[in-house]
Amino acid sequence: MALGQSQRARPVARLVTSPFTAHGEAAQTRAVRVVPVASASSASMAASGTMSMERRAFELINEQRRANGLPRFEWDEDLCRMARALSGQMASRNFFNHVTPDGRDMSARAHASGIMHWSALAENIAYNQGFDDPAGFAVERWMNSAKHRDNILNGYFTRSAIGVARSSDGRIFFTQVFIAR
Repeated sequence: MALGQSQRARPVARLVTSPFTAHGEAAQTRAVRVVPVASASSASMAASGTMSMERRAFELINEQRRANGLPRFEWDEDLCRMARALSGQMASRNFFNHVTPDGRDMSARAHASGIMHWSALAENIAYNQGFDDPAGFAVERWMNSAKHRDNILNGYFTRSAIGVARSSDGRIFFTQVFIAR
């Protein structure tokens, strides 16, 4: 099963489940609390690199999970490499999509990265430019989008990572990958 949004230039979410997943039960409906994202100062963001933005976005995501009664995600280095690769390609090849120009979708990229034996994968992508806190803005926009929020607040996922890349024109690309095994 694959779910996603249209190809317009807005933050995008995608969920792919393996045909081997054992969780056929209906999703539970519950109230979702959106926590305001705190802004960082311009000086601190200017001094930070992409790794800092990755960690900031990851911590903000975990704040959202905690506020909604979910456990924190565990950082996954393999997912980080996969996320960084897609963000880097989007930044350098000037595209914004879950499928690379050479036709590799999320599943193909996961297998190429050595990520096997999963029951579900999901991915959120976004880009922005000109914000004092690009990571905070990306997370805020994801939380205001039903499909992104669904990925972030999906209790089935336990591991995640975020990859960030900056294009030559200053756009900052974010990819968050989620996994359930």
